[in-house]
Order: sequence, then C-alpha cells, then structure tokens
Amino acid sequence: MLQLDLSFLFLQADRGFKIIIDGLYDLLFLSIGGCPLIVIWLLLGGIIVSFRLNLLNLRGFTHAVEIARGKYDNPGDRGEVSSLQALATALSATVGVGNIAGVAIAIGLGGVGAVFWMMFTALLAANLKFLECTLAQKYRLTSPDGHFSGGPTQYLSRGLAKQGREKLGKFCAIAFSLFCIFASWGACGMFQTNQSYGAFSHVMPFLPPGIYGTILVVCVGVVILGGIERIGRVAEWLVPIMCGIYLSGAFCVLVLEYDRLPEAIVAITSEAFTLKAGLGGLMGTIVQGIQRGSFSNEMGLGSAAIAHAVSKQSVPIREGFLASLEPLIIAMISLLTGLVIVVTGVYKNSELVSTQGGKLAVIAFENTIPWFPYLLAAAMFLFALSTAISWGYYGESCWVYLFGQGSTAIYKVILLGFIFLGAIVNSESVVKFGDVTMLAMSIPNILGLYFLCGEVKEEAKIYMKNLASSAETILN
Repeated sequence: MLQLDLSFLFLQADRGFKIIIDGLYDLLFLSIGGCPLIVIWLLLGGIIVSFRLNLLNLRGFTHAVEIARGKYDNPGDRGEVSSLQALATALSATVGVGNIAGVAIAIGLGGVGAVFWMMFTALLAANLKFLECTLAQKYRLTSPDGHFSGGPTQYLSRGLAKQGREKLGKFCAIAFSLFCIFASWGACGMFQTNQSYGAFSHVMPFLPPGIYGTILVVCVGVVILGGIERIGRVAEWLVPIMCGIYLSGAFCVLVLEYDRLPEAIVAITSEAFTLKAGLGGLMGTIVQGIQRGSFSNEMGLGSAAIAHAVSKQSVPIREGFLASLEPLIIAMISLLTGLVIVVTGVYKNSELVSTQGGKLAVIAFENTIPWFPYLLAAAMFLFALSTAISWGYYGESCWVYLFGQGSTAIYKVILLGFIFLGAIVNSESVVKFGDVTMLAMSIPNILGLYFLCGEVKEEAKIYMKNLASSAETILN
C-alpha cells in the first residue's frame, strides 16, 4: 500500500513539475529563425570577448600549462585552496555527467554534427573563463575571520560600481545569484542524479530510483557540510580517478573500433555544415551543439569564477590563464564521448529516448566492452557526486550574498531535496529545467563582462609584455 501511495505521489510531482518547466523553457528559449535567443546571446558573448582579448587563450596556452604545473606557485600567496585545488574544484563542477550524457543528448537531438559545434564553443569559453576568473581574483573579498569569497556577485557589483554603474552592477549581481542558486538545484542537482541513474539502472535494473537518490544525497551532504576546504580536497583526488576510469574506457573503445574512427571524424565534421536536412536541420545541429556545449563547459556562466576567487594567488591574470585550460579539457572529454557514440553506431537506434543520454552512453561502451558499463556506471556516480558538491558550494556562495551566512542550512536542505527528486522525475523535464536554470546565468554575467572586459585587456597587455621580457609581474 505504501509503495502504491509513493508511486502515485511521484507521478503527481512529475506531472506538476513538467507543466511548470515547459512554460519556463518556452519563455527562455524564444527563438528567431529557429535559433533561441539565449543561444544567440551566448554565441555573441563568446565571440565578442574572444576578439576583444585578441584570442588570449591561444597566445597564452603554454604559459597557462606552466602555471598549472606550479612554476609560479608562491607559498606566501593568500587564499583558501591552492590554484590546483581551485582548478580541480572547477573541473569537478564542469567535468560531470553533462560531458557524457550531454554529448549523447546533443547527438540525439541535433545529429552527430553537434559534436563539432560543442568543440567550437570550447575555444570561445576559454576566453570567457579567462576574463571571469581574472575578475574574480581582482574583486574578491576577505572576511574579518580571514576567509575569502568572490565571483560574479563581487565583480559585477563592485566592478561596475567602480565604473559608475552601481545600479546595473547590483541588479546583475542579484539576478546572477538567483539564477545560480536555481542552477545548483536543477542543472547540477536534479540533472546529475537523473542522468547518472539512467546509467546505473541499465546495469543494475533492480536498484529503485529512490534508493539511488538517497545514496547520492547522503554522499553529497557529508561533503558539503565541510565547506570549500573539504570540497577542494575531495575534488583534488576525485577528479583524476573518475576521469581516468572514463578516459581509459573511451580510448579502449576507439582502439578496438579504429577502423571506424576516420569515418566517425568525417561524419562529425561534414554533418556540422550539411544541408541535407535543410536549413532548419543545420540550424538544429548548430543550436544543439552550442546549447549543450555551453551547458558542458559553462561558457559565459561565471560559475567557475566562484571557485577560482578563493585560490592562493597574488596575480589575478595568472588565475585567468589557469582557468582558460578548463574548457579545453572539457572539450577533449566531450569529443571522446562523441567519437565513442558515433563509432559504435548506437545513436542510430530510434528506440533510445534522446534525453536519456546517460543510458545511451552506457550502451555505446557496452557494444564494444561488455563489462565496462559497470565501471562507467560507477564513474557516472562519481561525476554526479563531484559536480553536485562543487555546485553546492557555488549555490551556497550566492545564497550567502543574498540572505547571509546564518541561513545556509535552508539552502543545503533544498539542494539535497532536488538531488533526490532528480532520480524520480522524467528525463525530458529534468533536461529542460537544467537548461533553463543554468543558461539563464549567462544573461547578467555576460552583460557585466562587456563593460569589464576593457580593464582586464589592458592589464593582460602589460602582463604579457613583462612576461616576454622575463620581468617579475605583479598586478594588484
């Protein structure tokens, strides 16, 4: 009787959730000529910032790698976590189920050519990450007890106020905070649980969604109660493990299916520009690639800046260079996922629901390595866990900005509730909710970046000039 009552309750919650999300999705994804306005906003933001910075991510790639390797580490730098831990935290939030399930969803909805456009967004995202994380370091705050905080809330409010745009800055900071809180609940609470359970249910169909959601809730709750220091430590060892498991499997599939690899690369490249399905088909491919790519690498969202704001760094520009590596790492993982799905041919199976990306990815690996889905399901659980805990910190930071430190317990309880709901709500509604809550963050963030880009461009010019002359560079 209890089981029947719970099933009925879950069904009613699912129906009500779908009605609300469909309305919000239609509003945010209002389109012109088949292209949603939010996608146009993201694309223009990436292109404009990239050219204003003169493609700094490409010119400074080698320097960024040197920073990541610790060449410029200074034990005397002040912060909460090391730059490597900040990078790991940001990657743990970004390298998640979206890089596996998200790629599968992009292919299911936009065709294999969508993978190309996901790679394209990574180049634009690198420059936006550079700008965001430089500003996050520059405008971060130190509390009386010595703790650091920052991110878009600070560089939007304080940075724009410095330019005489105080009201605009305050509005952008508040809007960003609200969107980020909901994104942590939806895109990185519900979505991660929903898609990772899809992978788990394929190899362990006997595991009820409620039990899976409860397990993830407990794991996330234990970590987020420890704050950014514990999150940084967990991310530092968790990211290499889960990436290692996943990348090993992907490389094995591509080696075993090497004869199909050239065909897959040609398909991804050629179908990115094909008109065989008409202009509408091409637009659908581009839109899905940019939309899922932005979701995957967090292009223009400002989220990673929250983690990088608290790293031990005295030169903001260096943190920007370090952060610019993130989208490139994400792009590599997404490309490998796309290649695995294409070489195995599973995307041609019309019986698979396009929004069940986690299950599609598992089946792709299963076709070549029958035993690997069990490891992949475990990796997907770790991806979901790492993303949820990092985004839990992001959302909590924005909650503190709006409501103060004393009420963070309320935020955490709601977050854990959404993580549980992700296991029982249908995948279509969860994907839409994730898109709405996450991509909305780009609206106030990119708007503020347009005004703040100039000051970072000038500082970067001085930094690169001093770097070229081997001078000691200190920018405050």
